Amino acid sequence: MERCLAGVAHIIHAGDIGAADVIDRLRTLALVTAIRGNVDVGDWADSYPETQTVRIGGRCFYILHDLTGLEDKPAPTMPTW
Repeated sequence: MERCLAGVAHIIHAGDIGAADVIDRLRTLALVTAIRGNVDVGDWADSYPETQTVRIGGRCFYILHDLTGLEDKPAPTMPTW
């Protein structure tokens, strides 16, 4: 895993973390934004939100584990011509 992610600045984890130490290991490589998925249960998972929005490099990312839970589509950020 470390070799595949070498050099990245920010990791987005969209859930199904599996265990608390997974995010701890990722944080040794880069900044991490993570949400919980349906398999993430227990006290350790309670600290992760179900959804999150993060701005990286001037772009806004809405992080959601299960697409069926998307009620409203995020506003497009691309310019209209």
